[in-house]
This record gives sequence, C-alpha cells and structure tokens, in this order.
Amino acid sequence: MGRNKKVSNLSREERMVITIAEIIQELLYAHEIGKDVNLNKMKTRISSKYGLETSPRLVDIIAALPTDHKKTLLPKLKAKPIRTASGEFFENPAFRADGLKIYPTLVIRGTGLYELWKTGRYKSYPPSTLVDLIARILALVPPWTRVYRVQRDIPMPLVSSGVEHGNLRELALARMKDLGTDCRDVRTREVGIKEIHHKVRPYEARVGTRNYYRKMGYELDGPYMSKSLV
Repeated sequence: MGRNKKVSNLSREERMVITIAEIIQELLYAHEIGKDVNLNKMKTRISSKYGLETSPRLVDIIAALPTDHKKTLLPKLKAKPIRTASGEFFENPAFRADGLKIYPTLVIRGTGLYELWKTGRYKSYPPSTLVDLIARILALVPPWTRVYRVQRDIPMPLVSSGVEHGNLRELALARMKDLGTDCRDVRTREVGIKEIHHKVRPYEARVGTRNYYRKMGYELDGPYMSKSLV
C-alpha cells in the first residue's frame, strides 16, 4: 500500500521514466541469464504496475538504454517486430509478393464503423502507435517487394479517426531512422527517391566501374555505388 501511495503522488512523466528504467533492468537481467522475453507483455505488465494506461514507445526505451549496453540490447529490440499477419506474409516461402499496399483502417462519417467509433465501441490506434506499427512492418519488407501505398488516398478532412497525417510513410521512415532500422523495399531504393530524400547520388555498380567510383568517394550500396550529397 505504501508503495502504491508513493506512485500515485508522481506525475505521469515520472511514472513513465520509472517504467522505462524497470523495463531496461528486466531486459538486462534476462540477457544475463539467457532468457527470452515477450517485450510487449513486459511493457504492459510494468506500465500497469505504475498506473500507466499506455506503455512506453520502443523508441523511448531505445533512447534510454545505457551506452555500455546498447550494443547488446539494441539488436534484440530491433529483432522483435510486432507479430502480425505481415510477419507470416513475409516469412512464409509460399508468399513471394512483389507489391504491397498497407491501408490502416479509417473511420469515415456515414459508415457503420463511424457509429461504433462514435459510441466508443471502436478505437483507432493512437497516432504514435500507428507510426511505430507501420515503421516496424516496413522493416520486415524484403528487397523484392514494392510498397505502393501506406494509406488510402482520402482527404484528411473526411477522416474522423484512424490516420491523422497525410504523410504517414514519411513519418514511419523517420521513426525507422530513430529505431536504427532500414526500409529495403524497391521504392525506397530507387535512384530518384534516394537522391531526393536521402541526398545520395547512386550509379549502377558494374564490376568494372566500382574501383573508378570508389576513388571519387562512392561506396557500394546494393546494386549501386552511392555517394552522400550532404
């Protein structure tokens, strides 16, 4: 009881800091004894313990990792994507799709889902959670697949809930950068996209030309030789 009383006197931000610290402590202990953990269940359990309705974001946990343990824990966190149908879709050799469209559910006035949402019987992902989810799905996409879209082309004023920003792909790619993951899909690796968004100029890396481009500061990047323009 005494402990709960102390916790109730803390602000939400303070409880979040304590929650993240305890999650990291348990992750370190699990690593020491060689035990696998379910990160989502751990986050939910510890968050509930400190009276939090939402769990800390993965990006915040990564940011709080002690420097001397980052090399150990970061690969484990990055290697634990959300287990959704997307995991089966990409890992099962029976599926070899070369194209993909990701459409988060939208709540639009005049639909049955809108009535469920209006009465509290349906809830969309919080914006930050949706960005995290899309980022972690994009990290699973194999290099032979093109992600054509990550949201429907519906004007935002018509959307009551579901997606709050029209640049969901851009937000997800920025989150991936925070998480230390890369999107390997065909679109992201295209020459024009890389030069515009990543300030990188790539050239086709034929074997006989690689040494030539290396002398000018280019590095091998998949089938291309690329150089930062920044």
